[in-house]
Amino acid sequence: MTSNYYSFIKEEDNDVEYTFYSEINDIIYNVTFSIDDYSLYLNDFPTLLQNSYSFGFRSKKFSQKNTKKDNLIFPTIYKIINDFMDYAGKQTVLLYHCDVADDKQTYRNKLFNNWGKLVNGTNLYKHSVETEIQKTEQSSKINYYFGFITFLDNPNIDKVKQEFESFTFYIIQPKEG
Repeated sequence: MTSNYYSFIKEEDNDVEYTFYSEINDIIYNVTFSIDDYSLYLNDFPTLLQNSYSFGFRSKKFSQKNTKKDNLIFPTIYKIINDFMDYAGKQTVLLYHCDVADDKQTYRNKLFNNWGKLVNGTNLYKHSVETEIQKTEQSSKINYYFGFITFLDNPNIDKVKQEFESFTFYIIQPKEG
């Protein structure tokens, strides 16, 4: 019988990192949960950030072959999220944002939204927002995509949503200085 997700390795240091391999596309994926990324803002957003981790992943492709659809990627990441959140507790909040450095944030957001549809009917809740900002040094606007994942039965979910809306706007504003 074949598994419906890839096996993975979990490593703990300051961050918690999971690694798995897609043989179909010859890609290694790293899924990381970091507690320190937003600690600077803890006093301003205590409910949101008290039990929060930044959630991110990266991949490294080892061959030049064309990438094929791999139906085990999302189930593996979903399994990893559940494993980590079971470890971290019911009040855990996973924060993510779509990187804007290469201007592919809209594509990343679409991918997260597709995955979010698969979370429906599970024990997890996914919430996301899009913010468009005019940067002073640029003539065009930039779309920022933020989201969080938590348990449906997180006792602080309403306060987390409330703080999240303010938090996302706050962290992308240019800082006076």
